[in-house]
This record gives sequence, structure tokens and C-alpha cells, in this order.
Amino acid sequence: MRKKNTSSFEKALELLVDAVPEEELPNLLERVELYLIKKLLERYSGNKSKVASLLGISRNTLETRLKNLK
Repeated sequence: MRKKNTSSFEKALELLVDAVPEEELPNLLERVELYLIKKLLERYSGNKSKVASLLGISRNTLETRLKNLK
């Protein structure tokens, strides 16, 4: 059930959810979070302070999430 004015972000997420097998859904959030963090670290040359700021979290929280998600 799509809205007429669905954003490209929502469309991308819908495609992702539709493509992931049901048995992989429990890990989806963690996988997406790790992917996003890694991509942002690549974009900002490994600058963890910048990435944490962009995500609205502390650098320590970013470090903890990276450690726990790997």
C-alpha cells in the first residue's frame, strides 16, 4: 500500500524490506545501521566525530555501536 507522494527514501526502504527473506528480518536493523555507519565513515574519510555528529549521537556511542555490530 503506497502513498502517492512517497519519498525516494521510503521507496528504497520498501524495496529493501521486500527483498529481504523473512528469516533475515531479525538482523535487518543491525545490518542497515552498520552499513550506514561504514558508508558515512568512507564518505568522511574515517572522521568518527563528524559521522557521530551527523547521526546525532556521541563519538563514544558511535564507537560502541561499531564494536557491538561487528
